[in-house]
Amino acid sequence: IDRESIAEIIVTVTAKDSAGHTQLLKITITVEDLNDNKPVMEPDNCDVDVPIHVKESENNGYYVTTVRATDADKEEPHNSVSYALLNEQLSDTQNRRLPFMLDPLTG
Repeated sequence: IDRESIAEIIVTVTAKDSAGHTQLLKITITVEDLNDNKPVMEPDNCDVDVPIHVKESENNGYYVTTVRATDADKEEPHNSVSYALLNEQLSDTQNRRLPFMLDPLTG
């Protein structure tokens, strides 16, 4: 049962004896969410480089862009997304740190 498709299942069970007496019981089953979906980046094709251009005269702290991802899980904390830079160095021979940051909560 996938929580993203079905949140709740309601069934009625009947018990009947040999004399024909019956008793009904309504059961409500709540499907609990698991963290079974991975975040999806926008655009959703992670094999594509997203070109972003910044003028060399911009100061540190200049807003460049915001990245976004969504998670199809229905409930907190399973649908929460956080962000991190995997490579925080420039592609040069001096191994300098990047002149920008990524907000871990908002991208």
